[in-house]
Amino acid sequence: FYKKENRLVCSVEDSGRGISTEDLPYVFDRFYQSKEDYVSGGSGIGLAFSKKLIELHQGEIFVESKIGEGAKFTFEIPVGNIDSLDVKEEKLEEIFKEEMANDNSLEFFEEEYNLSEIVIDDNLKRSQLFIVEDNNEMRFFLRDIFTDFFDIKIFANGKECIDALEEDLPDLIISDVMMPVMTGVELCEQIKTDIRTSHIPIILLTAVSTMEDRLKGLGVGADVYVSKPFQVKNLVLQSIMLLKNREILRERFQQNFSSNTIKTQDNHFDKVFIDKLFVLINENLSDSDLDVNFLSKELCISRSHFFQKVKALTNQTPYELLKNYRLQKAAEMLSLGNSQVSEVCLEMGFKSMSYFSRAFKNKFGIAPSKYNK
Repeated sequence: FYKKENRLVCSVEDSGRGISTEDLPYVFDRFYQSKEDYVSGGSGIGLAFSKKLIELHQGEIFVESKIGEGAKFTFEIPVGNIDSLDVKEEKLEEIFKEEMANDNSLEFFEEEYNLSEIVIDDNLKRSQLFIVEDNNEMRFFLRDIFTDFFDIKIFANGKECIDALEEDLPDLIISDVMMPVMTGVELCEQIKTDIRTSHIPIILLTAVSTMEDRLKGLGVGADVYVSKPFQVKNLVLQSIMLLKNREILRERFQQNFSSNTIKTQDNHFDKVFIDKLFVLINENLSDSDLDVNFLSKELCISRSHFFQKVKALTNQTPYELLKNYRLQKAAEMLSLGNSQVSEVCLEMGFKSMSYFSRAFKNKFGIAPSKYNK
């Protein structure tokens, strides 16, 4: 560094691969990522942050580079009477804390991306989101984008996310594609081919935007494929819409209580799961001891994962699903007029006649003895 007239000039350079002419105009843009093969990882927000701080000090920053000859970054800031600079100390402290401490307040981005305009249904708000991203800046940036909409857990690679799925199943996963240990594509494939997790919608983020790579991501079951740099508001809206679509499917299931409704979803493993579940229920409908433990064991899935899976697909707990299905079948039998209420009660696996009558009336608004009339 050196002083030039009333300005301090500081330069930093390396002897690396350099930056292409096409990329040079964009290196200070937030989250710009090159499409060139020589670039590994992302630009993050470091350079954008540096530019913002320098401009607050009434300075400028430049970059010079050629492929194969490294890159040189130079900034200039005025020196002299500090009182002449229109820089508020509290503003600098605010930006420093937000960016450097990886504790970026959403308010910092809200005005730029108009996130405050986004309205999310109460039943979708606080859904759980897993964010999987190896770049620290991007990971915390994504966290802060969604912090007002969902409950969030963050992971540095796909393996960390897979390990967390043993204990908890989120409503949505957003993952980068290029990561160490386990890539986003590998993560997506493992999740979508596991009957315990196949229902979880996944958004893949990547700087690689060729049609071949896009098809590869969609081919392993990704629900949405988003190229970097992305529009923040668009990503938030796509995430909300994915969850909203699943909510519509669950409502449709409750209106038309059958496995055929679930088949409107695309994932083969979800169809297999729900079909097997209904086969088991129908085969054991008259068994009053039929319960969650039996069903989860027969489907080779842990009780906790079974509970979360059924809830995600039907918006009902397994207990509610079993009870409501029995009541629906009971109503169908009674409507034919060929069976006594006591017979239907036993056939549907209810241990208590009084409980059956009370549950039936709560669901259909009429006593079972009067239903066929």
